Amino acid sequence: MQRVLQADTAGGHAFHKAHEFAGYGLAGATPLAIFSSKGSILQRTADFIFSVAIPVHSHITMNAVVTDYLPKAARGESTCRATDIRY
Repeated sequence: MQRVLQADTAGGHAFHKAHEFAGYGLAGATPLAIFSSKGSILQRTADFIFSVAIPVHSHITMNAVVTDYLPKAARGESTCRATDIRY
């Protein structure tokens, strides 16, 4: 669980690949969603890709932003309420 919470630094190669593939999924699903007809299987496929890719991409990106731009002294302790993990 600690690797997921620190996805940009502790995750290693697997999380970087997940971030990369999530970006590819978003790039491919956007035109698919725009040009598919309402309620079609293509639109449902695009919606599924969005539902997976957006949280993965956003989580890893925001971890990287905090790590890169917020000094360690200013970060303090944060808690994941769902699992009560502190880091």
